[in-house]
Amino acid sequence: MQISKFRKNLWFILHVLFFAVMISSIFWLRWYRILLVLILLRIQDFVLGGCIFTRIEYWTFKRQWIEYHYVRMSKLPTKYFALYIDWIFPIVIIMLAYFIQK
Repeated sequence: MQISKFRKNLWFILHVLFFAVMISSIFWLRWYRILLVLILLRIQDFVLGGCIFTRIEYWTFKRQWIEYHYVRMSKLPTKYFALYIDWIFPIVIIMLAYFIQK
């Protein structure tokens, strides 16, 4: 049971680190490379049906990670949360990177 909990916590930490790296990348990674990573993430969602981190952490592609960790803390409507996380937030990151790097 402890190994399972450790494994789940490890993948949660990796998930959070991935978001932190993507957010901080506006300062150290060219905007078109950020765009490439975000396109690959959308392709991953289309091909696999969800995030590989979520699959490893929860054994399903259902948006458990978003539902359990972010929707509770945010003031955003749950029904629009995936739109913000999957499309609006990445577009904002790319635009910020583009304007910072110009």
